[in-house]
Amino acid sequence: MTQDNLLLFTQKLENSVTLNLFDHSRLTAGDRWYVELKCIAIVPITETLWHETTNKLGLAEKNIPMMEELTHSMKMTRHFVDEKEKPAVQQEMIDQVHSTITSYLAKPSFPEKLLQLELNNLVKQGLLPSNDQETVDQADDEEPVDFSHCFRD
Repeated sequence: MTQDNLLLFTQKLENSVTLNLFDHSRLTAGDRWYVELKCIAIVPITETLWHETTNKLGLAEKNIPMMEELTHSMKMTRHFVDEKEKPAVQQEMIDQVHSTITSYLAKPSFPEKLLQLELNNLVKQGLLPSNDQETVDQADDEEPVDFSHCFRD
């Protein structure tokens, strides 16, 4: 018996992040369960957030199309849980989500930090131009610097 993507709850946080908690638990062997909860945070990207973050990273002048939203997911798992203990274990995991993960995702700085991380990852993967590439490209396009004032007759 499996429960695919059973939505346990959705919570809208003060910083506009939406937290969805899914139950991905499944029966493994006999009366033992693999209990898995998956948290998916959906972060809407506002124009203000986009412009402030791209300016901080020096990407504003690169005409990068604005993202509409980002998602961040986390999993919590427990292995070989007895069928009789499953509800209690699952509730303990849900309580842990409320006490730790929700407070982390609700921080006012979370959306900006997640966007910075995503943009930096895209630069590292070569999917966005970096500031270093721009400097090198500009240096290659410019004419040689005139050093004639350094030499006297």
